[in-house]
Amino acid sequence: FVIPFVGAGMSKSAGCPEWKEYLLGLCSDACLDADIMRTRLEENGDYEGVMNDLVSKLGENRFNLDFERDFVAPDEIYGAITLLPRLFDNSAITTNFDRVLEKVYEKEGRAFVEKVTGRGRSSAFFRAIPAGERYLLKLHGNLDNATERVLNKSEYDAAYGNDGNI
Repeated sequence: FVIPFVGAGMSKSAGCPEWKEYLLGLCSDACLDADIMRTRLEENGDYEGVMNDLVSKLGENRFNLDFERDFVAPDEIYGAITLLPRLFDNSAITTNFDRVLEKVYEKEGRAFVEKVTGRGRSSAFFRAIPAGERYLLKLHGNLDNATERVLNKSEYDAAYGNDGNI
């Protein structure tokens, strides 16, 4: 029994932006130095901190509207992600916010019975596995639901805790 764990590379192949380049692309609108932000991302892995700075500068409402628009799943999806429903006809886990995985499974007539998020009802996902139900666990939430989303530093801390070693 195998459950696929789908990351951003699968959505990138379907036409969604690559995460680092997306964040860096927001820097000019946020009046942040893209070179400094690139260094923080590449040398320190400070994605949550950079995200926090971007949202602070842009404002949460503007960021959320742009984020939802920029990560809309395309109508036609190509790439390796289209093979997943044929290989794994059960539950799946993803860190992606977009709806690419949902669309691919729906197109194959294997829509997920339920989607749950890491900050929502994740326990329902674990009950679905032995029952053989088709659930999708979106660890970091959905594009359009900031209350269940895990994106910036404060959201990571709320979802996963912060023991001071970050």
